[in-house]
Amino acid sequence: NLAAVILQMLSLKLGDVSEFPFVDAPDNRFIKDGYNLLKELGAVSQDNQINQVGRSLSRLPVDPRIARMLLESSKRKALHEMLIIAAALSIQDPRERPPEKQQQADQKHAEFRHEESDFSTLLNVWQSFEEARQELSNSQLRQHCKKHFLNYMRMREWRDVHYQLRLQCKDLKLEENKQAASYDAIHQSILSGFLSHIGQKTEEGDYPGARNRRFMLFPGSGIFKKRPKWVVSAEMVETSRLYARMNARIDPEWLEPLAKSLVKRKYLEPYWSIKRGQVMAYEQVSLYGLVIIPKRNVSYAKIDPQVSHEIFIREALVQKQIKSRASFLQYNQNLIEEIEELEDKSRRRDIVVDEERLFQFYLERVPNEITDTASFETWLKTQPHDLLKVKKSYLMQHGAENITQAQFPDHFSHGSVIYPLTYRFEPNHKEDGVSVLVPAAMLKQLPVSRLQWLVPGMLREKIIALLKGLTKSIRRQLVPVPDFADGFLLKYSSSDESLQDVLAQYIYQQKRITIDAQNWNLEQLDSHYQMNIRVMGNDNILLAQGRNWHQLIEKIGDQIETLSQENNNDFEREGIVCWDLNELPNEYQVQQSGIQVTLYPALVDETNNVSLKLLSRADEAFVQSRQGILRLLKMELTEQVSWVQKETQKRLVQEMIYFGHIGNKAQLLDAVTHRVFSMSFDLSTLPRDEAAYLGLKDQGRGII
Repeated sequence: NLAAVILQMLSLKLGDVSEFPFVDAPDNRFIKDGYNLLKELGAVSQDNQINQVGRSLSRLPVDPRIARMLLESSKRKALHEMLIIAAALSIQDPRERPPEKQQQADQKHAEFRHEESDFSTLLNVWQSFEEARQELSNSQLRQHCKKHFLNYMRMREWRDVHYQLRLQCKDLKLEENKQAASYDAIHQSILSGFLSHIGQKTEEGDYPGARNRRFMLFPGSGIFKKRPKWVVSAEMVETSRLYARMNARIDPEWLEPLAKSLVKRKYLEPYWSIKRGQVMAYEQVSLYGLVIIPKRNVSYAKIDPQVSHEIFIREALVQKQIKSRASFLQYNQNLIEEIEELEDKSRRRDIVVDEERLFQFYLERVPNEITDTASFETWLKTQPHDLLKVKKSYLMQHGAENITQAQFPDHFSHGSVIYPLTYRFEPNHKEDGVSVLVPAAMLKQLPVSRLQWLVPGMLREKIIALLKGLTKSIRRQLVPVPDFADGFLLKYSSSDESLQDVLAQYIYQQKRITIDAQNWNLEQLDSHYQMNIRVMGNDNILLAQGRNWHQLIEKIGDQIETLSQENNNDFEREGIVCWDLNELPNEYQVQQSGIQVTLYPALVDETNNVSLKLLSRADEAFVQSRQGILRLLKMELTEQVSWVQKETQKRLVQEMIYFGHIGNKAQLLDAVTHRVFSMSFDLSTLPRDEAAYLGLKDQGRGII
């Protein structure tokens, strides 16, 4: 048989298995199968040399698979148990199952059954027999075996083979363990001899095995009901189907260390890991066609250095997915963003080169052996600081000479306020076109008409779009439209007047055509021809954005007036009952969203006292301050207030009766007092300091 041939192969102690002399064998495939079995058992090295395992197998007079189990169990401290199992596998099964007493036999054999391993069941049978042998006489032992449906002679044979194997193991200096071995150690030892007898359960309940075999668990197996995910089998029997008779549950993680060179590895989906700082891949490990490790992260650099080098450059350097303090990364990124900003301004995508150009730049300079962050940082320390800094011209397909600061400014000024501008080229996006950043406090002061002029670099295209939006009867008198737009731009530039009004005036001057507001087809105008207004609150938080100024005013509402509170400034106060100000300035500067905003201080009448607030409009601050100063005067000049109210009650008796139909007495007295004070104190110019206020108070007090 095959085992005998293999033993002969091993006993020859040939250096090279290919020198095997059985050339007259009737079937050369038989010898090939023997050679494959030697490889499975680890008896042959990669260069076809018989190794130490092979020479040890030749000295054990049992099936090579069983011999391999014994060698492995010695290393795993499980030789005591494996000698019992090996001896049992070398003889006919001692358990009997007479046809007329099958049920009774199954019941007795169930006492020995182990739910996860038929091999452990054999250990239980041995232990039971040995305990009985120690206590019973020879005839009683026979009765014991008969009662438990065990063949007495086979049990004797089992003990004899066990004894012989034990002597052979002593000759090989294999040490027998004193303490009981674990389940894992026993079954890993079994696996070493039956690596090609493994199976993985499917949803249908059968087991695909090595080399595309499919088998079922034998119904008499102790693990038939549990059907574990992975099994090893020592015996395959083919009847109507292929059945595995001697089985045990195994862990697939045991297979790889035992199989070593037998496993096949595939590496899938190499990728760059920022956390690890190296190129990783998913390793798939299979044994005889069965996937034992479906997905495991491994380093890919040693597997394919060239691909790893390219992935490192493309992901770590080009995409900047690397933890590094190297200055060239930010430098190159700033250049790219600068060029992309030119594209946003010019509304075209043909200026910056694609990422492949930057990839080639790094590929030419970074050595091929660099595949991870650590080696890259070490190499970079020895290189010139500007080696990996790319030039701007290298990243540009053309010069973009027309995209100048004058044509596409970064801001525009109005009064003392500088409004930042940003650009974006992304049709259908909310921020497509040019956006102006406006602090909430300045929204009411925003020069809306000025926004219609956009920026010089976009104005010509907008004017052409406006002219093309006119009705055909008007438009045909303005052809060629681009030339007409150029003529307008030679005469006019950005101003605080409405662009449509100025353009309508120019059309009338040139063609004597009257253009009304409804003639402009603004609804059909592309959104990027209207300035996007980004209203910024405290801490650079975007409150709202849109292209309709009136809708933004309605949407934000009270948030505009409470800006100063959001900024937590120390200027505003409440509960003022007398003039205790050092000064009431005309203007007050605050910072919001990085912009210096001009606000206007005002004394606001709160009925019982006065508040010092910052308002967004100068005219509103003036009106509120007049009322607030009058309230302070009334609170300080209590004698004058009492005199006015007494005189009012004396002289306006009939009027007070009439007023009772629409209000109460207190309201009328307060209104008359306010009117008298308004006429007595000259507030055409507001007092800005204490001296001016006291002068105003003394002058008005004499008039009352």
